[in-house]
Amino acid sequence: MLAKNKDQFNKIADQYNVQIRGIHGEHTETDDGIFDISNRRRLGRGETDLVQDMYDGVKAMIAAEKALGGGGTAPGAEVQCGPHLVKPEQITGPPVWPAGTKSLVSKYVTPELFKKF
Repeated sequence: MLAKNKDQFNKIADQYNVQIRGIHGEHTETDDGIFDISNRRRLGRGETDLVQDMYDGVKAMIAAEKALGGGGTAPGAEVQCGPHLVKPEQITGPPVWPAGTKSLVSKYVTPELFKKF
């Protein structure tokens, strides 16, 4: 969810001195929502400061993700289906199926049916 809001994603990264990139290295994009988060500052800083920047930055990103409804934490909000869902309690609202899904479940478990049950 946070990846869809690039301005907020980049603002958090800037605030905590981390950088976002695709998993294939610098200047790469991602379309699967998986990112490589690394320190922007590397030289002239102590290891404790660098680890704290990373910890604070990732923690802020997780909080923002949850606030936007990612991770199944917003009751009643639509939930993007995918491999990130590992526990039934993460499905807190109607499922949103990825484009091109061929599963019969995606055909029959509509938001209306989900809300009914």
